[in-house]
Order: sequence, then C-alpha cells, then structure tokens
Amino acid sequence: MTTFPELVSPTSTPELVIGSEVVECVDRFTYLGSLISPCGPVCDEISARIQKARLAFANLRHLWRR
Repeated sequence: MTTFPELVSPTSTPELVIGSEVVECVDRFTYLGSLISPCGPVCDEISARIQKARLAFANLRHLWRR
C-alpha cells in the first residue's frame, strides 16, 4: 500500500493516482522507523518509541520472574 501525507485540508486534497493505483492520503505514517506527522512535533515519535519499549520489556518479563 502506498500513502502520502495530507498537507492541505482534507476537503481540498486531490486524489493521487499512479498508474492504476490510488494512493491513500494519511495524516501520519512510519518512515524508516520514525513516525512522521504533518504538524511536526516529536510528541508522536516519542510516544511511539515509548510504546515499542514497553512492548519489548513486556515480552522479556518472563526472564525477570526467574
């Protein structure tokens, strides 16, 4: 699936077609492991990294219980 960031208001965003495939417009997406959002703050990126760390530690919980 191909996506592109929404840079203008959702009502005026034109449909993007490449070949016969319609490219989906999204408000945020992951690129090279980093969360990209249109407003630019790193808050979303930090939240995503914290969530990944929580998941990693939860998967290792059985090691600490021994």
